[in-house]
Amino acid sequence: YEDLFKYQGEVLYIGNLPAALEIFKKSYKKIDQSAYSSLFSLREILDTSEISKQYAEDNDGEYHQTKFIPNEFMPFNVDVGIFDKKTIITSVTKNYFSISIDDKSITDSFRAIFEVMWRGL
Repeated sequence: YEDLFKYQGEVLYIGNLPAALEIFKKSYKKIDQSAYSSLFSLREILDTSEISKQYAEDNDGEYHQTKFIPNEFMPFNVDVGIFDKKTIITSVTKNYFSISIDDKSITDSFRAIFEVMWRGL
């Protein structure tokens, strides 16, 4: 996710925030300190935990928006980050691993999946 902090544009994220916080503490501290603007914006689809709801309440604004995955689709044990021409998929179970896909065509497809989810929530 380090490339994320060099990127200007919209970042899309789907995931389980409590699990991700365990794995990516440093990254979330950097995100919290990021200046959201027209140059760097974030839309997230998160689990419905109290941690996620509080995070959304503390961070949402014009350039940071959050929606929630209905409980019936939980547990959601992967994180998906979509930005630039990259898609990063991370397992947030005990056997952590990530797959980074640097391909515009695949990333555009994941963007489309995100948009369908976003509009349906």
